[in-house]
Amino acid sequence: MKEDEFRQFMIFLLNYGNIVVELSRLLNTKFMTKEDFEKPIGRALKDIFHCHNARLYPFRDYELARLTMLMKHLQHIERYDPMLLQKFREKINRSDSDYYGFRFEVAIASSLIKKGVHFTYPNPPDFRIAYDGSTICIECTSRHVSQDKYHKPLDIVLEIKRAINRKSRRRYDIPRCALFIDVTNLYYLAQLKGQINQLRSIKESIREVLEKESNFGSILLFVYIMNKDKNRFEFNYIRMDNKKIDQTLKDFLDKFYPIGKYGVLNFVIPERG
Repeated sequence: MKEDEFRQFMIFLLNYGNIVVELSRLLNTKFMTKEDFEKPIGRALKDIFHCHNARLYPFRDYELARLTMLMKHLQHIERYDPMLLQKFREKINRSDSDYYGFRFEVAIASSLIKKGVHFTYPNPPDFRIAYDGSTICIECTSRHVSQDKYHKPLDIVLEIKRAINRKSRRRYDIPRCALFIDVTNLYYLAQLKGQINQLRSIKESIREVLEKESNFGSILLFVYIMNKDKNRFEFNYIRMDNKKIDQTLKDFLDKFYPIGKYGVLNFVIPERG
């Protein structure tokens, strides 16, 4: 191994080791047994070494960046409320479906904390926020397609509608509650299958669902991306408001999750957040 390669390898090992140690501490778990590496986070740690040994360095670094983002989000939560971190610990690593919900709620909690928003975590709804003399709430969900269905045609709008319908007609399906949906896996598959054109009709289709089938004040679709120009993991969204959105919720979203024109041209969408 050449000197430069050895130096890069040692930097990789140091970063990897730091992530393993810190995630172990934050989640009060260990990555030691075979079973540990069959769970979502352990599997990601194993994939990092697989990519490294196969010299698939970009994919290795994407996975490292993804876990680094998770680590930072958990650190934000720990500083905000150690008891909240304990609640998230109880959800982690049970199964893939539990992990997706856990990961998205962690990301939203971290986002609110960084924005200086104080909240409670009644679950359900996932987040309750006192704002401008009123109470608003955020409910989170995610939509993923199981790998055994990857080869089948993908209807992104239908999959998102299913996520909305699963949360509709519940007591928090009201104009002062926003529904946040992680659609990273759907966007990943759309890119993989060459079906990006489907994404152009999403806003109009979701607005139609809001008007006819749901009382949520707003729906935000979130996607994790790797911004290659800035060499960082990001969490971007598109927002669609219901015509009957509660004014306090709208004011809150306009301040903290505004409808903007931020765009990223050079990016990679991971299979999951």
